[in-house]
Amino acid sequence: MSTTTFIVTEIALNKLDVAEANVRRTGRGNGIEELAASIAAHGLLQSLVVRPTLDDGGAPTGRYEVVAGGRRLAALKLLAKRKAFGKAGPVPCRVLDGEDAGEASLAENVVRLDMHPADCRSFSAAVALAVSFRPSLPAASSTVSPAVARAHASIRGLMCSTIAVVRVRASLDPA
Repeated sequence: MSTTTFIVTEIALNKLDVAEANVRRTGRGNGIEELAASIAAHGLLQSLVVRPTLDDGGAPTGRYEVVAGGRRLAALKLLAKRKAFGKAGPVPCRVLDGEDAGEASLAENVVRLDMHPADCRSFSAAVALAVSFRPSLPAASSTVSPAVARAHASIRGLMCSTIAVVRVRASLDPA
């Protein structure tokens, strides 16, 4: 087994392209609006994983292929289009050196595990967020997009009726 080394560096947004090696083929455009709102509110919480783009002779071109983080890249480009992030703004990236890009993309998309909804801390945080959200605030004065505002309002409406059901099911199925 080889050891992979990487360097975390900031790369200008306009030098990043989605790699063909990115394994995600379906749902690439899903949730980009919400992800952009999250990035605008909290910043980019997870670096993109990139590799240098090489010319036909194998020399670096100065551009980079995003092998993991294509949805984050799309959200950043949406923010740049809306002038909420600079087109040449710095994006934290892990630069691959000696690793198969497809393997890195697969590892990020397959190995991850969604949190269980009854996780006490995350569930409590979701409840607190839903309960504290005030849909009467205009989206322009909020750090969330109108789509996220509607989602929060829906969650708030459903949260109280589902808390008991989720906790009961979690106690029956501790996995």
